[in-house]
Amino acid sequence: MVTTFNKFFILKLLFIQLLCGMVSLSLGLKWGISLDLSKYENRIYKNIMIAGINVGDITPDQALSLIKTQYIEPILEKEIVLTLEDKSYKAFVKDFFLHSNINEIVDTAYNYPNHLNTLEKWLFLLSDTEERFDITLSFNEDTLDSFVVDVLSNITHQANNAAISVNKEGAIAITPHTDGYLIDKEKLISEISASLNAYSETTIDILDFAIKNEPLYTTYFLENIDTCLTSFHTAFTPNTGRATNIILSAEAINGTLLAPGDLFSFNTIVGNTTAEKGYKYAPVIMNSKIVQGIGGGICQVSSTLYNAVLKAGLSPVNRKPHSIPVNYVPLGLDATVSFNSIDFQFENTLDYPIYIESYVENNLIYVNIYSNHKLKDKYYKLKSEVALVGSSHSQYMSQPSSSSSSKQPTGTGRKGYKVKVIRETYEKDALIQTEVISLDTY
Repeated sequence: MVTTFNKFFILKLLFIQLLCGMVSLSLGLKWGISLDLSKYENRIYKNIMIAGINVGDITPDQALSLIKTQYIEPILEKEIVLTLEDKSYKAFVKDFFLHSNINEIVDTAYNYPNHLNTLEKWLFLLSDTEERFDITLSFNEDTLDSFVVDVLSNITHQANNAAISVNKEGAIAITPHTDGYLIDKEKLISEISASLNAYSETTIDILDFAIKNEPLYTTYFLENIDTCLTSFHTAFTPNTGRATNIILSAEAINGTLLAPGDLFSFNTIVGNTTAEKGYKYAPVIMNSKIVQGIGGGICQVSSTLYNAVLKAGLSPVNRKPHSIPVNYVPLGLDATVSFNSIDFQFENTLDYPIYIESYVENNLIYVNIYSNHKLKDKYYKLKSEVALVGSSHSQYMSQPSSSSSSKQPTGTGRKGYKVKVIRETYEKDALIQTEVISLDTY
């Protein structure tokens, strides 16, 4: 028969056994937790991710090596390519690499459990929860700027005018223009920087950051020049200093291109006629006298050009006659020049560009003016009306400008000449305008 005493004893014994079991379990659990945690004394806790790479269960040094090999080095080998039409310029991400925070992040990941208590550390190890850390790479802005500057300096992005030439047969050839590019350097650098900071490989078209710049003379603009409007020539004596000067100044104005509204200046284009340029001494007119001067003869070129200009329907802006008549153009149709003193100028008042061809052949100086065929609906005739002055009466003579080597008027007792030049404009053989071009006195 079980007594009350025996029941109490049995319960007490059971309680002691339970307490001993719990103590044993607690000691065992504590020992087990300590054993688990001790495995990570020199290792990074499991489920720690750096830059997407699991670095759990390895040492910090091993993590550094792993991240460098699997993450940073592949990024640094990526290419940054800039292209412009058929050109390309390549660099690697490593060329701009400055540093990373890999050491700091690995150290932070290793010390992550330090803010947890023992039980929290153990529960973290038991769970599948991941703790993630990211690596930041920094890049050298000065190196990036130098790279872009170097690329842009190697790009021919200046606009180049179209060019026109005429061969001996009068055939016109147009060399196409090339567009220029104004590159927005700062936007280009910003785009490259964004690619670097995204750690991505990229190809960038420089044209995306360019403003296209057309030259003044485009191909389609010069294609308006398709015919010779007019031609004029005068004769000279070869194998003289004067002939040399004519040849040099003719070469200087040859190929001159004028857009509508452009001003032609003989002195600007030919410049000073110096011995260093090859010009010779030859007769020049100075104060109504013929003297020797370097560059003598270039007035024949300016005068030949003047006649071609008038026959093209253009008018002078600045023109002066010689003080005495010359023998290579009719009276009133000469244009004298003297550097820094007297210039011959005219403006292109046509609706199309003009091209001036000037050359010497068979002791003749030719000036041809080219422009659009539509302008040939009109043509021009020049008349030089000369009044002899200084005698008891005046005599008028008409000199057509078609003569390229008219002789000086002569007469005993005559002191000089008054000349009126008239230009007649015809359209489809009908006279539509008569205008006085100049009134000169010699």
